[in-house]
Amino acid sequence: MKITKTQLRQIIREETTRLMKEEAVDPEGISGLSAIARRVTDPENNPQRFAKLDQMLMQKGSTKQQAEAIAMFIANYAQGKPEIAGEIFDKLKVILNTKVIPHLEKGKGGGDTGGGGGGAVKFG
Repeated sequence: MKITKTQLRQIIREETTRLMKEEAVDPEGISGLSAIARRVTDPENNPQRFAKLDQMLMQKGSTKQQAEAIAMFIANYAQGKPEIAGEIFDKLKVILNTKVIPHLEKGKGGGDTGGGGGGAVKFG
């Protein structure tokens, strides 16, 4: 039996998709997760649907919903392994505190119009 290059590519694509879905953490199995966080992190999403939902979450989602989605992305990067998810989260906090937040604060250009005192944000 001969397999053409096109057939081989299709087999590889289908198997890759199956494995990615198999390793993904199913958001439906997590109670208390918002509907938008479930939808944006659904492993069945195609790129266009993901982009649409992600844009909706960025524009209209609460910070809690955004945090839920980020937590699901971390869980998926960790392939459902709690110890790896914790390690990723710990490193995320360090990167936010040492690189990202200082960069964002530099970009303010001294235009603080809020009454927040201008102190640095720190994640614990």
